[in-house]
Amino acid sequence: MIETKTYSAMLYMLADQIDSEEGCVIESAETVREAAERLDTQTVAINVLMNALHVALPFVEDHEASDAYKPGAVSKALKTIRAAITSAEGGAACN
Repeated sequence: MIETKTYSAMLYMLADQIDSEEGCVIESAETVREAAERLDTQTVAINVLMNALHVALPFVEDHEASDAYKPGAVSKALKTIRAAITSAEGGAACN
């Protein structure tokens, strides 16, 4: 899988090429630049959220057997956190 920064770099290069070629009709250079900027911004947000999930996971795991929460609530939260991490990282489920 190609890293997101590689895709955004490709979009920036495409925008520069669109600017330099007369008669290019695929997209405006500004639209391509906006797409690259949005991709960069979303990547930063995803990284921040992934870090938060990784930090929270052990705390939630510590409360899995707690009687302080409704039965199954912590297990459900763990399943959701692990699924989000797995999906975002594109790997095998973490236990």
